[in-house]
Amino acid sequence: MRNWLPHNIIRHHIHLLQLENYHLRRFLQAVIQQFHRKDAGTPDITWTYKLSVVTAIAGVLQIAAAWLFVQLFSLSLVYSIMLGLGLLILICAVFFVFATLAVIIVWPIDRALKKGIIWLSKRKLQRMNPRVVAVAGS
Repeated sequence: MRNWLPHNIIRHHIHLLQLENYHLRRFLQAVIQQFHRKDAGTPDITWTYKLSVVTAIAGVLQIAAAWLFVQLFSLSLVYSIMLGLGLLILICAVFFVFATLAVIIVWPIDRALKKGIIWLSKRKLQRMNPRVVAVAGS
């Protein structure tokens, strides 16, 4: 039963997103394959800056979706709050959709930053003018 608690579902989806290195096709396949997972625990998540931004954007999108849905009904404030909170809990099951949208939103910025880092590294290598550049691996 612990698997279906909202924070466990979100944590599991965040873990899969990081495990699949933000590759959306692999991430969505992993979510579909492991949707009814049996284990209750999720290994530790490494909270990188990118993961924090993606998670925050996904959370904002999730809250916005719940708010927009509640706005479809003209209910009193108390009922709107209750419906909104209930809806937030229910849509945690599809957090992967919001995480996917967040990755798509962050992708252009991430790509530009990566290109900038690669450009700076190439420039530094040209300035240093090393005789031999070796790549060691195991």
